[in-house]
Amino acid sequence: MASGKLNIWIRDEDCSLRNAWRADLEVKTCLGENLIDILPQPDLEKIISHLKEMFPEFKVSYLSDYGTKVIRAEGKRVINHLEVDVPPGCYVVRVHVCGGGNEWSDRTMVIVGCGEESCVNLIIKEAETCGREFIIPFLRLAEEARIPGEHVQVAVNALAKAARIPIDEVAENLQERVKQLRDVKEASAVVAQAESGLKIIKGLRLRKEK
Repeated sequence: MASGKLNIWIRDEDCSLRNAWRADLEVKTCLGENLIDILPQPDLEKIISHLKEMFPEFKVSYLSDYGTKVIRAEGKRVINHLEVDVPPGCYVVRVHVCGGGNEWSDRTMVIVGCGEESCVNLIIKEAETCGREFIIPFLRLAEEARIPGEHVQVAVNALAKAARIPIDEVAENLQERVKQLRDVKEASAVVAQAESGLKIIKGLRLRKEK
């Protein structure tokens, strides 16, 4: 059976190529099976051999790390491109890199056909971007977990400072959600969570004023 090829490029948030000294590639089927688990050993060894040919000065292996199984390329010069032959199918791909800021890329879903080559661009977001995207979902998760408000205030304050997010910006985002969705019946839970988040921020401001 003909295989397909994943042509993988690792990029920074501005779409420029990421210069990392080690890349750990995770490839899973859309059913959640790791490529390393489903490939016959000879096919897996072919992938490793091909990457060693691409990067003769690199050490290439597969192993368990970060709570998953990855194909690792590691060397003394930068790496931002990998090619992997895979059976035709649907895959979810991400990569872990070492060296500054955030480490895991976003996940990308890609479909590969027989004899086809699919280009995959994986973006490593800045850590500050991840903080901005997480702070409001964190407020929701904290409420669902019934974490005491004073503990949430400390965590939100630390997260906002680490990600360099003005707390007023978070409050404005929450206020806009309430304004836009207050009269939307299907969004009542979102509005309630936003209002709860605003109470947390109000409490945080009061603590700072004392």
